[in-house]
Amino acid sequence: MRTFESPSWPEISDLWQNAQKLPESKTDLWEKSIARIGDYDNTECKYKRHTAPYGDNQEGYPRVYIEAALNSLTRPGMAALGSWFDTPAMHDIHFWHEEVFDPSNYPMWQLISMNSEQPTPAQFKSYKDEKEATVRRLDVSDLEFTDRRSEIGFHPATMQRMLHLRKPTHILHEDDKTVYLGTTRDKNSPIHMHGVTQVTWAISKVEERLLWFDERLLKPHWPHFGVRFKSFNQRGVFEPDPTVNADVLTHYEYDFRARLTLVFDLPNQVRHWYSDFDCTTSG
Repeated sequence: MRTFESPSWPEISDLWQNAQKLPESKTDLWEKSIARIGDYDNTECKYKRHTAPYGDNQEGYPRVYIEAALNSLTRPGMAALGSWFDTPAMHDIHFWHEEVFDPSNYPMWQLISMNSEQPTPAQFKSYKDEKEATVRRLDVSDLEFTDRRSEIGFHPATMQRMLHLRKPTHILHEDDKTVYLGTTRDKNSPIHMHGVTQVTWAISKVEERLLWFDERLLKPHWPHFGVRFKSFNQRGVFEPDPTVNADVLTHYEYDFRARLTLVFDLPNQVRHWYSDFDCTTSG
């Protein structure tokens, strides 16, 4: 079975200790690096995703709540609260999963293997039921994007516009090879999550490309009635992909701890790896 390693991340709080307002020269570097990220205009992509076992620290929870968490952080309200109770049960979370995302299929996600072995009929059915339930719950406003996005709101080969919404405000640190930029919370943003999270960016000065990002809550947060986040963090790594002719997300991980209705303590920690991109452009 192929093995995957998570990147080693720097201590984010240390990077922010000497933050200064972003100079114009670094704005140009940011724009060049973001321009290399794939965009979703007229683009459809297939790709594979490998997911690590969710591990013993999941405390036996049979569900993964990232979709509900992002709903609460981006569109807080009673509908978001309801998504925590309507999250489909996951297939066996203690196995390595290999999946393919294909916009020509329904559902768009297809299970290939579990622990490098052919899934059983019961595992196939559980997986298919989960994905179909997720697609049924997409908002009508999201339907035009369902041929290009994963169920959690982004496509790893077409993230340019999403990232461009969080333009850096500060320079944090710089060495011979890398510059670290930061985006502070924007309380005036119409997107709730942008008002409560801080983003850190690492950009290669030599290649002028985005290496990774880290987005996190800085303190506990109550986005709406019934949900309290003790912590939330998501990170991604980008690499050039010659078949796509763009920089794509190759690793994504998130971890958060939330309390639901003051009763249920929900820890989540998930790691994904993306590969085998096959994109077509029309029009």
